[in-house]
Amino acid sequence: MNKLANSVNDYKYDFFYDFSSSDLKKLSDELGLAPFRGRQMLQWQQKGVSDFSEMTNLSLDLRKQLTDTFKRCGLAVVQEHHSQNSDSIKYLYELHDRQRIEAVLMRYRFGLSCCISSEAGCLMGCAFCASSVAGYGRKLSSGEMFAQVAQTAHLADGRIRNVTVMGTGEPLNNLDALIDFLKRLHDPEFGMGMSYRNMTVSTCGLIDKMLVLAAEVLPITLSISLHAPNQELREQLMPIARLYHFDDL
Repeated sequence: MNKLANSVNDYKYDFFYDFSSSDLKKLSDELGLAPFRGRQMLQWQQKGVSDFSEMTNLSLDLRKQLTDTFKRCGLAVVQEHHSQNSDSIKYLYELHDRQRIEAVLMRYRFGLSCCISSEAGCLMGCAFCASSVAGYGRKLSSGEMFAQVAQTAHLADGRIRNVTVMGTGEPLNNLDALIDFLKRLHDPEFGMGMSYRNMTVSTCGLIDKMLVLAAEVLPITLSISLHAPNQELREQLMPIARLYHFDDL
């Protein structure tokens, strides 16, 4: 549980979705609640609620107590853009510190898929990508990544079958949080019980981080963005190619 370093407000914690099942148990003890309350709060995370007022099996007093304890329950939807036939919906989410990220819901015949962001902004500076244009904010927590999936599923009133980490940011630049997120998504008790084979991570090719991820032996799909048939052109399009050679990839 991460306490706020900022003393400007009275909130004790930043973001509700950053709390694991063990954190929620400790929070229940801290607030003098019965042990089963932690499990109830975890279930609301899994359902993807964005506000404590939606937690209808908690008392009004407890919901207010949680509202006063956390700076933000979930992500705030700032905008949503629908494709012509609404098969795809792009959500602009705001984080507790006013950073903004995007997630996209896609409807296929086999079910719902969600593309999420791993960072607010991006440091890679690829010529063809708009993620770096507005500057770099910060890395997302695993809870913020999980909230994108859970809340997008809640908004779609359906179950997400596939998740792609291919939105704003370079996922392997946020490797620890990424691995924690993937494991949480897979966990049937704490997350969504999603098969690793239904998860895809896209990278522009940070080879050293790819090896660390491979050592976790998670049977996910790793997608490498080449965007060029040779090293010379790739360097023009992707500055990171100067550090990670085309042939090595």
